[in-house]
Amino acid sequence: MAEPGQVRAGRAPWESISREGIVQAAVRMVSTEAYEKMSIRVLAGSLGVAPMSLYRHVRGKDDLLDEVVSPAAVDRMNAMMSVLQRTGVGEETARSAYGAVHTYTIGFAALEASRARRVPGSAGPAALPATYTTTGQFTEGLRYLLEGISGHAAPGGQ
Repeated sequence: MAEPGQVRAGRAPWESISREGIVQAAVRMVSTEAYEKMSIRVLAGSLGVAPMSLYRHVRGKDDLLDEVVSPAAVDRMNAMMSVLQRTGVGEETARSAYGAVHTYTIGFAALEASRARRVPGSAGPAALPATYTTTGQFTEGLRYLLEGISGHAAPGGQ
């Protein structure tokens, strides 16, 4: 296999790639380069196949990035669940708390992205939520969430 971002000389034998192999190559590429540089064309070149060959195994770049990013997301969820359970909350409360913090964080990121795309001087109801997406507001909201979760923790943790 070629180094990430490099095109391999010649072509790979027919039927020599699999979804698992493509995902592994994408993981290597993403871990060594900015993921923005990864494209189906570049990845196919590193595997020594034509870009269209990859589409037999993956739907596209987003499908591939989901496969690459999902294990990290599961690891983060498990780490947070462990921390929450060590505070003395039960598994059901830990899951609910994780969901609330995760949803809050994703929502904040979406509003932040919305603010970044907003045209200066634009008005209307859709523009209003974007004005609340400051770092201070995020921190304050997260504190409210964590204080509420801590109310469900056993005294002294476990």
